[in-house]
Amino acid sequence: IRHLSSPFVGAALVVARRSRPIANVRVLQQHVVTRCSTGCHHPYSTSTPISSAQPSTATPAPAPPQMKKVTVPSLVSKKRHGRKISMITAYDYPSALHVTRASIDILLVGDSCAMVELGYDTTQPMTLDQMIHHCMAVKRGASNGPLLVGDMPLGTYEFDDTDVALRNAYRLVKEGGMDAVKLEGGSELRATTVRKVVEGGIAVMGHVGLTPQAISVIGGRFSTCSYALFFCVDVCFLGGYLMNLDDDWFQHQVKLMLISVPLSAVSNAAYGSLTATSSIPSSLHITPQGGFRAQGRTAVRARQLLDEALRLQEAGAFAIVLECIPANVARAITETLEIPTIGIGAGGDTSGQVLVYHDMLGMTSHPHHKQFVPKFCKSYGKLGHAIIEALEEFRADVEGGTFPGSEYSPYKMSEEERVAFDALLARDAEERQRIHDETAAKIDESDEYEKLSLYGSNDGGDGAK
Repeated sequence: IRHLSSPFVGAALVVARRSRPIANVRVLQQHVVTRCSTGCHHPYSTSTPISSAQPSTATPAPAPPQMKKVTVPSLVSKKRHGRKISMITAYDYPSALHVTRASIDILLVGDSCAMVELGYDTTQPMTLDQMIHHCMAVKRGASNGPLLVGDMPLGTYEFDDTDVALRNAYRLVKEGGMDAVKLEGGSELRATTVRKVVEGGIAVMGHVGLTPQAISVIGGRFSTCSYALFFCVDVCFLGGYLMNLDDDWFQHQVKLMLISVPLSAVSNAAYGSLTATSSIPSSLHITPQGGFRAQGRTAVRARQLLDEALRLQEAGAFAIVLECIPANVARAITETLEIPTIGIGAGGDTSGQVLVYHDMLGMTSHPHHKQFVPKFCKSYGKLGHAIIEALEEFRADVEGGTFPGSEYSPYKMSEEERVAFDALLARDAEERQRIHDETAAKIDESDEYEKLSLYGSNDGGDGAK
């Protein structure tokens, strides 16, 4: 093969791929040396000419692994082969660079950016334009590597008109550069929206459990379980009444109804249509209290989460985030679904795990403010401490006059140009001194006003005595 021309080498490699293992093809690629009639090297050739090629006994260094673009099918394959999926939530170009270099599978541009980077108390203020801004930055840092998923913020997909969600999803993909979008919730309406977006050609990741966008209505004086209890009581009373009827076939049907009512129907009916019935006292209706609370800690709610996950899978979601739910519930959902589950505060039996970039690196940590880090987050670094120490050291160097110093002042003028510059300064030295003195006097006068607290200062300055 060493003496074949370039087109024949390509054909030989094709045949080799079909008839020999891939490892042999790689060896063949390493040893083929060819030249075309103009002296150019073939893409598979080495830089050593044929006449000078010498056999080498040294073992060649392994080539660095090339980052392959993660795709939805590759993630599903990982789930089926029992390989865990890694996912990081990040919001900007530098973070995306690090995530890509670490070979993370999925990079989520989350609406938690509102809290982590923009300083809001919740994710609700995040707008679609803000999301697109951050998605574009992440895309530039992770153009090839992790699957990029963009959160659809509150108010961009919840409408009955699912075309609204599809239009906004298109913006995240076309303008933001995302590979997929993520929606919160698993209701029937949400499943309809997911189906619409998927049919529109966009991959969708679901999200059940704690859904931060719905923080205003999460929790309440009475949970879904309470309404399920009232529903069960109503069914029992109705069943008891009907069982007294003199009709064997009818009594048999009532027994089947009482036995086979699924928990999902109980929870859905209790939470939905039956909340308005007269059998439930108005004083027991939900009073939203809000707050980030773990979900799925009752049997009824846990089963409802499973039904939501199944509903999203049926609608076409390629993966589902499970947030802040008991580990056994997350395990049951993961074992039931064919698509991957990504856990956050949901135990170790999910298909993968996700953490926020800033949280897992300890970016916002402080020795006296450990409550800033969620309970489910393992800190893999304490960068917050190092950042504070570096900033304090910088301030001390500036105040002490040791920075920058000559070491960090590299830009110099030639001696000739320095002399010419001094001559230019000498021409108007008196005028510049006069302007300086007038400006200094004005500043001193303003300083006196400040000392007298005429501008509302209550710090008890020197002039306030």
